[in-house]
Amino acid sequence: MNSSTKIQVQNETIENLPAWVFFRLPDRDSSVFMGGNLEIIDNEQWIEKNGFIFFPFKPSEKCPVLFLQKTTLVENVENHGFSFFDAKPVLNLQSSNEISYQISKDEYLHNLEELILQHKAGIADKVVLSRTIITESISLTRLPAFYRELCLKYPSAFVYLVHFPPYGTWIGATPETLISCTGNNCTTMSLAGTRPVGSIGTWGDKEIEEQAIVTRFIDEKIQSLNPGNIKISAPFTLPAGQVEHLCTTFRFDISNPSKLGLLAESLHPTPAVCGMPREKALQLIDQFEKHDREYYTGFLGTVGFEKRTELFVNLRCMKISQEQMVLYVGGGITSDSVPEKEWQETELKALTLMAIIEKIQKLAP
Repeated sequence: MNSSTKIQVQNETIENLPAWVFFRLPDRDSSVFMGGNLEIIDNEQWIEKNGFIFFPFKPSEKCPVLFLQKTTLVENVENHGFSFFDAKPVLNLQSSNEISYQISKDEYLHNLEELILQHKAGIADKVVLSRTIITESISLTRLPAFYRELCLKYPSAFVYLVHFPPYGTWIGATPETLISCTGNNCTTMSLAGTRPVGSIGTWGDKEIEEQAIVTRFIDEKIQSLNPGNIKISAPFTLPAGQVEHLCTTFRFDISNPSKLGLLAESLHPTPAVCGMPREKALQLIDQFEKHDREYYTGFLGTVGFEKRTELFVNLRCMKISQEQMVLYVGGGITSDSVPEKEWQETELKALTLMAIIEKIQKLAP
């Protein structure tokens, strides 16, 4: 790409494109900018398109399945120094319309106690309960710095900053792959169980079983497609910011790549972000969560970029509006859960992003 083309892209990117996303794939040194037209879709045929998908936790009129049809692509964004973003505040953050609900610690602990009783009564094996942490919004001009800090703190995560009006501006760094495919060769992972990064000793029974529930679910969904050459790793520890998780990887061949969209939608939401049995877990989430997850714990990623499809579960993320930023955190609850420990787990998961926010807010306007 010559310099004149870069300048033209700079002039067009933020101002003239209706929707866009910055992203950095795991373990990469550089970021990509993708812009284009935003489309609402209602079936898995998005897998045959070329662009970026943003899939909500539960599709609805308020939060539909969104697909960015790529018209502009800039690779190695760092070589531009984000100049086409920093030059002037051309992005208009939307109003939040309403202040999101932030649950108190006492109310969260009470909900956990009630949920654990339901588990012990045999109503569900696991439910992922989330909560929100709300903070004052940052200046528009600080968004590139926020994105860069996430890239530094989460080198092995999928990091993104997405602007999809009128559905919001989101930023995040997720460690969890939903599915990744090149041609017929695919990988996915079972990620669950949480403890402070660098912990010594073996994992506890609660975390081992929590992760095993997710592993069994994913294995069942993959097997339904009659995959070839399936290889399943032993569980291992995967660090992600201030925490680490138990992880099992799956590698397999899929005979018909057009079925990949169907597989992704059958995997979503996995027990790692919802629970088991899935329908009962969804009912309990509706009962105990006072906020709308929107695109948190949905999935997102590239379709057809570099001849690959790479989809990630939308964790460690925030929705940014003019008035506020809403950080979403959660944890898997089983009959062996201890409410205070579960609260501390959500605090730990929020720690890296909250530290970055505090650092960014101290920068000069």
